[in-house]
Amino acid sequence: MKKHTLWFSGEIVDVSPAGRNLFLLTVTAPPALPEPSPGTFAMIKLGKNRVPLLPRPLSILDYRDGTLIFLFRVVGEGTLLLSLARSGDPVEISAPLGNGFPHPDSLGTGD
Repeated sequence: MKKHTLWFSGEIVDVSPAGRNLFLLTVTAPPALPEPSPGTFAMIKLGKNRVPLLPRPLSILDYRDGTLIFLFRVVGEGTLLLSLARSGDPVEISAPLGNGFPHPDSLGTGD
């Protein structure tokens, strides 16, 4: 069965440094977004009609309180622009993508 991918417009809540060339990116997520499974990712780009034109794949670090959180490394123009984004900047996101796996808390202990 084919999964339906959700494309949505959101906005940046925060971009903060998390180490050398590492950043935490927090963006708003719509209420209709299914909770992402561990191992899934999103395609994300800054607003409509912004360069670079292609979205960047980012692994979903966390999903809480209606926000998606990503940890990424600056490796090129697209991630550099994401690292320079500010709160309130618009983003276009497709998520969740990929084949996730069960959350460890949902697995039995084997006892």
